[in-house]
Amino acid sequence: MAKRIFSSAERYAIYTVHGEKCYMCNTPVDLEGFEVDHVIAESLENDPDLPRVLQLLGLPAEFDIQSYENWLPACGRCNNFKRNSVFSPSLLLSLQLEKANKKAEEARKLAEKKVTAQMVSRAMNTVKRALVAGRADRSAMAEFAEFINFHTENRVSEMIGKPILFEPGLELVSEQGGIRLVRGAYGVGAGPAADDVGWGMRCVCGSPYFNGSRCVRCGLMDDD
Repeated sequence: MAKRIFSSAERYAIYTVHGEKCYMCNTPVDLEGFEVDHVIAESLENDPDLPRVLQLLGLPAEFDIQSYENWLPACGRCNNFKRNSVFSPSLLLSLQLEKANKKAEEARKLAEKKVTAQMVSRAMNTVKRALVAGRADRSAMAEFAEFINFHTENRVSEMIGKPILFEPGLELVSEQGGIRLVRGAYGVGAGPAADDVGWGMRCVCGSPYFNGSRCVRCGLMDDD
């Protein structure tokens, strides 16, 4: 059986309505790298044992494994651990399904918004281009700001005002007074919020964000 390929809108909806964290360990996950977990294993979709599993969990026979009622965001470590474990119906599994069910309709509506797929895809492509180039031009920053506003409107209340994780190594903490504060692989650093920072103010990797003399993106020390 082929594994489901999730659309960008489906991924964004699952990620957002469930608080941008792994449902198993509660660790924050990034939008690019998080994994969508099937609470009831996807491998059971066409398994003759599925009706028995659904009955044990108190679910209707028509329960759809490929639905928001069975999808939750997970980090790679937890999902790999679960993937290598023997599937067994349990009280914990029932609670996880209840969690998915509570947010299912909200996720479905968010994914069905006409702007969602286009907005998310454009924002992620913008971030990737900026990382490769080491800089963001004015049009990229405009697209980035558009997504920030869109995402802020859709975040769960507990996440409003918190950093947005786009992908590993890229976390915007705050921006105020022309200074952008970011968290990278080598700590938290600051740099100008302008989109035309000269290379004299950048690390060789292209990042203008430093903690002291260390680039927070690649860890290189600037001895100048």
